Amino acid sequence: VERLCRLFTGRINRNLARELIEEHGGLQEAACFLMLTHNKYLHTTNTEYVRDLQKDAAKFQETLESPAEDMQFACETCNKMWWKRVPKRKQVSKCYRCHIKYEPIPPEHQWGIGEFQCSQQHTFKGFGIMGRTKSKCYTCDQQAELMFIIPPRKRERDTQRPRRHRHNCNGINCYNPNGDYQLGSNGKPPLCIHPLSHSTEKPVRIHWASKIHISTGSTFVTILDQGSLDTRARSPANSLETISEGSWEEDDNV
Repeated sequence: VERLCRLFTGRINRNLARELIEEHGGLQEAACFLMLTHNKYLHTTNTEYVRDLQKDAAKFQETLESPAEDMQFACETCNKMWWKRVPKRKQVSKCYRCHIKYEPIPPEHQWGIGEFQCSQQHTFKGFGIMGRTKSKCYTCDQQAELMFIIPPRKRERDTQRPRRHRHNCNGINCYNPNGDYQLGSNGKPPLCIHPLSHSTEKPVRIHWASKIHISTGSTFVTILDQGSLDTRARSPANSLETISEGSWEEDDNV
């Protein structure tokens, strides 16, 4: 049944293929009946097949229009952190060292260069960890909260003038401490990530590890994540011998 459907893709469904095989006494006889006679089935289109194609086309269009955003990833095993622009439909990135796929770090746990804001609405940029780092505002001399982390891609386009004052935060290892060592909002000891605050040759790069990605088995999204669709021409089957018995099942489980 599957081989006959495969040979006449888009023309007959499984139920019709089964009826033709039973009526004509075999697979080869049913195929000859369809190919050697001016049969009405060859001049019509399987409505179920067309409906499935329309659904796939709509899903494909929706996927292509899905926006992308810069997300932070971190592999604790390799002590590596990186940023990558990923589509919202599937936010996954692979560590280039261990080749393990990871999920992005939640925005509330990101770290790097971010924007601080004090109670007087003054803003400036500096190093910090979300929920843990507080920095001194040199305009009003108050503590400023870290609002968000700026991805490297956006920092490259930023035309704002660099900060004139030295870095100053509540990190216990800050090279220019302000004396305020209160815990961050998530209860962990504050830590300064400014390059000048690292006293060792191998500083701690991972402040929040990414979770290992567990595949959901979505074939459609996985194909699109390969970079491009397979556009190689496929020649039609010339005979039943060119179609394997398991080809139908194999295609359903790619």
